[in-house]
Amino acid sequence: MTFCQIVLKRELVDDIPKKLEEKPKWWKDAVEAHKKEHPLDLLPIPFHDPEPQVRIAVSKTRPWHAQIHRDAFSYGEAGPKVDPRLVVDLRFFGRQNGVPTNKLIFEDGIEDGFGMPQPTFVYQPTSEFATEAHNMMDDMTDVANHLGGYLPDSYPQFMTPGLALHLGGTVRLGTAAEKADSVADYNSKVWNFKNLYVGGNGTIPTAFAANPTLTSIALAIRSACTIDEYLTTAPTKPSGEIKRTPATWLNWATDKTDPNYPKHNLGEPGRIISN
Repeated sequence: MTFCQIVLKRELVDDIPKKLEEKPKWWKDAVEAHKKEHPLDLLPIPFHDPEPQVRIAVSKTRPWHAQIHRDAFSYGEAGPKVDPRLVVDLRFFGRQNGVPTNKLIFEDGIEDGFGMPQPTFVYQPTSEFATEAHNMMDDMTDVANHLGGYLPDSYPQFMTPGLALHLGGTVRLGTAAEKADSVADYNSKVWNFKNLYVGGNGTIPTAFAANPTLTSIALAIRSACTIDEYLTTAPTKPSGEIKRTPATWLNWATDKTDPNYPKHNLGEPGRIISN
């Protein structure tokens, strides 16, 4: 993971009132209302403007997930150095394919804060992906140079491994031919067990192209369907057989009359900016 914070270029800020007609109505209204209510404010940005949420999509030529936003993690607080409305965070997330030498060990005789065996992560990037990480850093600094200058003390840096939080592959899924390199089949049932299932980001066997929540949910739904089938019909199909999850298990996600349909307020969709 690479990280830096930049202060927006003056020319980008000065362009805001000049190009209001090109922007969504809600943004135009918000800027004009702010200027009217705070005529002495030098910035044409509302005080309570929502943080930007921009991504650069993963591609074969740019195999890393890029986020441009304003998210005050413990290491991303702007403090009194600059008006936070001018600061954006750049977080680029690289990948690492699974290799046997990278592993999770539960320690004997060492307990964590919950009294459980302490997990220790043994990790070293391969040469291929270490090079890719440096290319990612080069790309991030190029993006940063187009947006502005670096905020003091938030210069481009590689963050501590694991800080991305979305750890995966520790209980990875696989096919029958991949038993030696996986923990469970693609129904999330642990190999050689009848009633033991795993879940979470650790089941994803590949590198992530974005935050893995939806992938983990999809695998969990498949697992729940399989468990339900096992408890109700005692299926005889081969372990690990992959088949489409019945549509009835996904009705809650598409039918607005379903009581479990997710309630959210995402507002107006943003613009997709392509090359």
